[in-house]
Amino acid sequence: MNQVKDVEFIQIKLADGGENTLEALCTKFTECDTFDPLFRPLKHIYGITDQNQIVIEMSRSVGLQLLAKSERNPLYTSSFGFGYALNQLLDKSNEFILTVGGSSTNDLGLGFLQALGARFLTAENKLIQNITPSVYKQVSSIDLSPVYSKIQNKTFKVLSDVQNPVLGPTGCARIFSPQKGATPQIVDFLEQFGSFVLNQFKFPELSSDGAAGGIVYVLRNVLGAEVISGAEFVLSAQNFVQITKQANLLLTGEGKFDEQTGFGKAVQVVCKQFRGKKVGIFGQIEGKWEGLLDAAFSCQRGLSAAVKNSAANVAEVTKGVINLMRK
Repeated sequence: MNQVKDVEFIQIKLADGGENTLEALCTKFTECDTFDPLFRPLKHIYGITDQNQIVIEMSRSVGLQLLAKSERNPLYTSSFGFGYALNQLLDKSNEFILTVGGSSTNDLGLGFLQALGARFLTAENKLIQNITPSVYKQVSSIDLSPVYSKIQNKTFKVLSDVQNPVLGPTGCARIFSPQKGATPQIVDFLEQFGSFVLNQFKFPELSSDGAAGGIVYVLRNVLGAEVISGAEFVLSAQNFVQITKQANLLLTGEGKFDEQTGFGKAVQVVCKQFRGKKVGIFGQIEGKWEGLLDAAFSCQRGLSAAVKNSAANVAEVTKGVINLMRK
């Protein structure tokens, strides 16, 4: 951006609870041992804020990107690693921020609970190891008492912008599990699994509980977590409204603008909070941006070129936009 003279740029880190949230919120980073979605050992990076809140990103332990395409099947993937990471860190803080999104799972957080000590028992009172949706028919009872004893005097915030329920045509299984490797038959099975879990727990349900494979349902009801907009939280943590009060132009963007961008995604939230002119710069545009932005540009020149030259492309479009405003 040094090519543009007489313009002051204020850079704000943009995230909605998924990728890049850790970097936007934290000043210190370290790692702990945990497991990937298939129970393989993994090093997990977590962050610490200036207020000593620990931030744990779900996708860093059980994210879809950790699996080869041939390994992606939500019948067998587990949120255990996410819970195991939290379990390792419970004695290091009393305040935790859990970011959900990008998961490979649709286990409604059962693996997460197991890592915190929950016991899943058969009709013969035998302990079930490595709980996943594939073995749910073996479950006769669930003991959550070890979890409740561990989380006493701890507070949890969950960053999520997904507005989908657990079950039904807009539920987590039908909307998101196909992206995680589920066939139509597996989707039907996961829907039955979800009904079983809700019937076992009988917790109150909200229309946003289906986020990240339904894990928000248990984070909210078992951990007592407060679920808040990830994008709004990240912007608030950086005092976005205050520091951009005198700004004339907002430049924002992401890899792809599509129909989901206007529903709680970071770009939509930042545009809602900014009062001046708003311009979007995207790798691809597939959808109507009018009403959200004053202008939108795609800087893609073929996929390989877009990836290789992304920073230069954004800088070029930015320069053009500012020069246009000066005329």
